[in-house]
Amino acid sequence: MMFWFRKYKILATAILAILLLTPAKPRAEVRISPILQRIIPETSDRVKAGQVVSKPIPFVTRSDVVHLKLRIDNAVFKGMSVWVCDENNRRMLLARRNARCIGGNDAVGHYQLSAKPYGTGVNYLMFDNTRSLLLTKKIRYLLVLNTPLTSNMRQSLQGIFDRLSANIKRTFKAPPFGIFVRPCGEVNAFSSGRTGDITLCSELVLEAMFAKKGGMLTGIFFHELGHTLLNLWGDPNWHNERTADEFAAVVMILSGQQNAIQNWIRWYEANEDWVREAQIIVATKDLHPLNVQRISAIRDIQRYPSNYIPRWNRLIYPHLTDRELDRIITAPRRFENPRLAKMTLKGR
Repeated sequence: MMFWFRKYKILATAILAILLLTPAKPRAEVRISPILQRIIPETSDRVKAGQVVSKPIPFVTRSDVVHLKLRIDNAVFKGMSVWVCDENNRRMLLARRNARCIGGNDAVGHYQLSAKPYGTGVNYLMFDNTRSLLLTKKIRYLLVLNTPLTSNMRQSLQGIFDRLSANIKRTFKAPPFGIFVRPCGEVNAFSSGRTGDITLCSELVLEAMFAKKGGMLTGIFFHELGHTLLNLWGDPNWHNERTADEFAAVVMILSGQQNAIQNWIRWYEANEDWVREAQIIVATKDLHPLNVQRISAIRDIQRYPSNYIPRWNRLIYPHLTDRELDRIITAPRRFENPRLAKMTLKGR
């Protein structure tokens, strides 16, 4: 349980960085799924004859359930044993002693296994090829971890996102929209073109927690918020991905979150593979730029904010609440325009 709260603190720091103003009462729907899901990307490995290979399972809580999807790619003799063991039984299995683990000897070709944390301490996925005398087994496997939230965990997340939603409504004038955290089956986030609702996939939220990259989550959330607000304001360019990135970078600069922008850029760098990205764009007609293009554009905004922020001020100020315009007039941040705020307020 303490492990969860250490990771939860990282999430809380990221989300609290998103809150631009002081807390207010929530005014839009926020829903937190009772189960968060994390996907460990597909991994390839080779298990030599007579060998046992162990991989730690990154459980979050003792109530987690891990789902393994295994493929053994040998042309013939595709069988092996697969187990989930705690530390003590892992050692016993490696020592060829009788171990009490979860799993079986019947993994052939395509195999699936589901298990909860076993025993105490760290759990391990064990690929056991000791029954083979000659053949190395070529394997590919995918792990999906489901984390059921306790009522306290869910209430804590609900409170954070309620405050986030309230502060957005306190800052911007727009029709109500929801913020949802739920499993999606992929590391992603998106804004609904029909309703403006923002979905943060739990796979993305948990990746940010484990990688300790709260700034990445902040940047992605503001990107989706850009899609949503521009859409609800009737801007014809609302679906443009570079425009949403620009909105996110401008808002983060105005709120003094330069470090978060750097974390956001590093996440794009870590996922940079222009060949794979181009293939996805061709296959799906996806409108997202290549990560290298997004990185370059965001860095340009960082270097030359005065080339971007004034025109965003002209676009955004008519959609700010009276209270936020008053704040800009009385306590402007760098790059904010009190004169424009006063003219906007006076024209209402």
